[in-house]
Amino acid sequence: MDGVPTPARVTVREARDTDEARILEIGNALFPDYPETLDEFREFRARLEEGGYASILAVAETQTGEVIGYSHAHDMPGQFDPARYRMGIFTDLAWRGRGTGSALYSHMRGVLAARGALVLESFARETMPEAIRFLAHRGFRETMRTWEVRLDLGWFDPSPFAYYLDHARGEGVTIVTLEDELRRDPGALRRAYELHNAVVAGIPMPIPYTPVPFEVYVRSTIESPRALPGAYFLALAGGDYVGEANLHRPAQGTHLYHGVTGVLPAYRGRGIAWALKLATIAYGRQHGYSEIRTWNETNNTGMLAINERLGFTRQPAWITFEAALDPGEAR
Repeated sequence: MDGVPTPARVTVREARDTDEARILEIGNALFPDYPETLDEFREFRARLEEGGYASILAVAETQTGEVIGYSHAHDMPGQFDPARYRMGIFTDLAWRGRGTGSALYSHMRGVLAARGALVLESFARETMPEAIRFLAHRGFRETMRTWEVRLDLGWFDPSPFAYYLDHARGEGVTIVTLEDELRRDPGALRRAYELHNAVVAGIPMPIPYTPVPFEVYVRSTIESPRALPGAYFLALAGGDYVGEANLHRPAQGTHLYHGVTGVLPAYRGRGIAWALKLATIAYGRQHGYSEIRTWNETNNTGMLAINERLGFTRQPAWITFEAALDPGEAR
């Protein structure tokens, strides 16, 4: 029938190392705002595997051997539950609407059910109606929205916020970098890890936080291609680390990604979060970056308010979805 795409005849199989370049080509075409290199892709999967987390990658290929889509499912470090997996389905733009995504989903659902999965989590940007319909049709329901916000560093004026830096200093708080602290104190990395676990546990999230192994934290913080120890800021008070804010550098682009900003409960209300955020912004401006990007769950109203006052602008939200699996599905 005219106008109806011919269903793709595909085979879904476990991905091989030789598929990685094609997988990156598909992913980067779908998400051009978030390009990823092969080194970054491999490091992320290696970090999962080093921490004992599952990382399952499958591809869909045509009868001629062309890879036209892939799926990736993995455990969720920081929110670990052996019965919960995060899953993404990605199809080459030229092959959409021809059943490739359905084939990948059916395959991955079966694989995960066999591993004892009870909950699948997935995601879509609110500007992706096809992806939202795909998930809804398969029983996924929305559980959370996360705002992406971006700050144009070329237009930022720090002068209205000098009060917060003065206030933090008046409270006996010094902002230092992990890079400098590692030179001063061999135990700084372990102390920073303990602080990180404490502050992330206090961030409002629908799924409770579970600490990642120390080795996984080290890989992410020091060894990752995106790691910037000189832009990993710590608030120091009385010799203790009481707050953190950190930046990551993608291999492509002139922007930075902002990770966690958090302060221990006993030290809140002293301008420390503001001082940490301003330190990240100063780093970006001093090193010639154009933009900082970060994400906030919509229920994290405190950090949303700070980011809005600093001039971060909201982008379309990312929506988290989940679906339940029948415990007997794998049998």
